[in-house]
Amino acid sequence: MTPSSFHKFPELPPEIQLQIWEYSFRPPEAVPGGLHYIGLDWVAAPVRLDRTAKDEFQRARSGYELEKGLWTACWDSHAAAIKHEQQRKAKFKYCCPPSTTPLDLALWRFGSSAMYEPVLIEPSPREGRQIIESQKQKMMVYPSRDIFCVALNRGVRTACVGLSDVVREFRRLAFEFQPFWNTQLSQHDNYYPIKKFKPSLAFILHLVFDAAHIRRSETPRIRLIDRNARWINDDTTQPGLDIFYDCDYEYVEISMKPGSSSARIVCHSPILKFFDHLDRLLEDKLQNVGPYSRGNGPKFVIRDLFSIIVLRHNQAGAGKG
Repeated sequence: MTPSSFHKFPELPPEIQLQIWEYSFRPPEAVPGGLHYIGLDWVAAPVRLDRTAKDEFQRARSGYELEKGLWTACWDSHAAAIKHEQQRKAKFKYCCPPSTTPLDLALWRFGSSAMYEPVLIEPSPREGRQIIESQKQKMMVYPSRDIFCVALNRGVRTACVGLSDVVREFRRLAFEFQPFWNTQLSQHDNYYPIKKFKPSLAFILHLVFDAAHIRRSETPRIRLIDRNARWINDDTTQPGLDIFYDCDYEYVEISMKPGSSSARIVCHSPILKFFDHLDRLLEDKLQNVGPYSRGNGPKFVIRDLFSIIVLRHNQAGAGKG
C-alpha cells in the first residue's frame, strides 16, 4: 500500500470507522470457541490469572480479552459491541443476563450446560482481594465450546501431589507443550519415580496414569497446545476442524487418535517425538493396570488420549500460491 492510499484510522470517515468496528466482531453463527488462559489454586481448582503480575502479563492473552477490549476502546466500538450482543441474543434466543459463577463451577463437568451460556466469571474468594480488585473487567466464556489452557507454573506442584485426578473433574482443559520434556524423557529408561521430572512434565504423566487406571469412554481428552507444530489436512472435503481463538491468533484442534481427523501433525514436529518417548517408557507398563489388570482388555494406546491444538496459520503449504 502506497503512503498516498494509507489513511490513519482517526482520519477515516465516521461511517467507515463504525463499519470497521462492526467487522471486528465475529457474527454469532461463525463464532469459534475461545481459548482462555487460567491457573490452578492450592486444591487444583481452576482460577483466573492475575494479569497484573509480570509473568502473567507477558503470557498469551485470552480470547475473552479480545471482545473486552472492543467494548472499552471508544464510544463507536462500544456501540458496535451493543449491536453485536443484540445479534447474538437473537441468534441464541437468550433474553436474560448471563449467569455469574466462579470459574471452577463453570468448568465442572457435571455443572453448567450450553443452555445457560454465556457465563460471566466472577473471582473466587480463594483468589484473594488483589486479584478481585485488579480484574474488574468482565470475563465472559462459553464453557461447552471454549478451551481453557492451564498455566503449568500455577499450582502444578500442588496438583502433582495426589490431586491430578481432581483436574479430570473439569471440562475442556488444555496444557502447553514444552520442548524440554523431550530432553528430560530422553535421559531416562524408566518413568519411576515421577517426581524426578520437572513439575509440568510430571503433571502430564500423572494425567496419563490416571486415564490408564480409569479407562472410561468418557475420560476427557488431554489437550496439548503446540504453537510450533506444522500440520496438514489430507482431505479438505471432510467437515471443518474445530477452531479456537485467543486475543491474537486462531488455532485448530487435531486428534491424535488414528482415523478421527483428516488433519495430522507433520512427521518432524517435536511433539510427535514426545509421544514416541511416552510409548517407550509407559505403554507396555500401562497395559495391565486399572479394570484390565489381568490383561483381558483392549490395548491401551497413549496417543488416543491426546489432541493437539496448533496455530491455524502453521498449516503446511498455507499462503503459498
